[in-house]
Amino acid sequence: MNQNVALPSSQAASEPKSHKVAIFGGGLAGLAAAQALSAQGLQVELHEARTRLGGRASSFVDQTTGEVIDNCQHVAMGCCTNYFHFCQQAGLTDHFRQLDALLFIDQHQQRSLFKNSLLPAPFHLALSFLKMRHFNWRERWEIVRGLRQLLKSNTYPESFQHWLDTHHQSPHVQRDFWQVILVSALSESLDRIQFSAARQVFLQGFINHRDAWKVSLPTTSLDELYGSALEQQLQQQGVVLRRQSRLKEVLLEDQQVSRVLLSSGEEVTADTYLIALPWHTLSRLFPEDRVRPQFCQQATQMESAPIASVHLWFDRPLMNDTHAVLLGRLSQWIFNRSAIQRVENPERYYYQVVISQSRELANWKQEEIIGKVLSELEEIWPAAFRQATLVHSRVVREHQAVFSVTPESDQFRSDQQTEIANLYLAGDWTQTGWPATMEGAVRSGYLAAEKILRQYGIPAKILQPDLPRSPLMNWLRVSSPTETG
Repeated sequence: MNQNVALPSSQAASEPKSHKVAIFGGGLAGLAAAQALSAQGLQVELHEARTRLGGRASSFVDQTTGEVIDNCQHVAMGCCTNYFHFCQQAGLTDHFRQLDALLFIDQHQQRSLFKNSLLPAPFHLALSFLKMRHFNWRERWEIVRGLRQLLKSNTYPESFQHWLDTHHQSPHVQRDFWQVILVSALSESLDRIQFSAARQVFLQGFINHRDAWKVSLPTTSLDELYGSALEQQLQQQGVVLRRQSRLKEVLLEDQQVSRVLLSSGEEVTADTYLIALPWHTLSRLFPEDRVRPQFCQQATQMESAPIASVHLWFDRPLMNDTHAVLLGRLSQWIFNRSAIQRVENPERYYYQVVISQSRELANWKQEEIIGKVLSELEEIWPAAFRQATLVHSRVVREHQAVFSVTPESDQFRSDQQTEIANLYLAGDWTQTGWPATMEGAVRSGYLAAEKILRQYGIPAKILQPDLPRSPLMNWLRVSSPTETG
């Protein structure tokens, strides 16, 4: 049953609107496009198959504890300018906590803090890097040499692993430096990551601007984050939200969309259609007895990467820190969710361990994964484990969490404007210049909105600029990743 919510509140919403745009998919890409298009006076109807907004950024109720938990810990870095612009427009910025330091714990339980010094970019993190205990001086110089070569290089046809081998980066350095950063950002292994994506992570995420690396964590559940406040903002702009409204089929006539069919049997018509759905769902939307659009054929060539998260509840605190990056282990990050969300429950303390690029866990049973993670955490916090009791645990696996940024992936990523005159696409998998991130999703929605507006003669600039590069980086003349738009 469709749940239709007409959202007319603001004066802008009360004025008659032309050019109806039907958006299918209530994830960040669709939401960003809806926000941008309605703000420019277009009539927007947003269809979401589920009862809530947010797409892959979702939550659910754990039946044992009764708590609302997120499918995986979502984070945003300071370089995510479009994502934070989207959050600011929706009044969501108060629901984030920024970390001014990252805690690393190596295999020998040595702790190192990663934080800014007073030096300008690109040297703002140099002092922290030099103090990292899990690298000796030879390895530190090896990393510096690798970073210098990375800044000089623009393109490389092979995988980033191949580039690292070519530039004599040792296995330990690859695992505990390059892999640690890139698996968190790209959710892929080094041998499957394209060079340009890896270079972009280091340039835009750590080198160009002194605050680009700073991580922000939501202090509420994802359902709450993309809940009432966001809906209210869309309401004020006159968006019509239709939940439990699943797109079933796109019907074409004369090289354009004539109408679409919902799973309920209802037909929807609009002037322009925007599909903001995952790449692996596109092929089912077009009849098999007809030639499918080029973007559908391209999407079938894209690969996906899985992410697993282990949720743990103890009867007493395990750690005082909000987080830790774990080196040389199956567990990659641990987040102290009770501390992040400031939840005070003397009977349960909630932690989440994230394992990106979790293909090796495909044949592991849930008990095996939990057992391995617990043994790794006990090595780090033995005193806490001697006293704490595990109250509850569960594993959440997302088999198609993100698309893989393989060396071939760019040729399969479609432009937001398709070969069909009134059909557009949005999603982090489209051509955004970014990998599979919340930033990439919002960028795709903004890019799609710009192209739709351009079709109607509205030359609005919606895509936000990157963080400015430091003057020293400009003086060094290091080439930046190609801008999109």
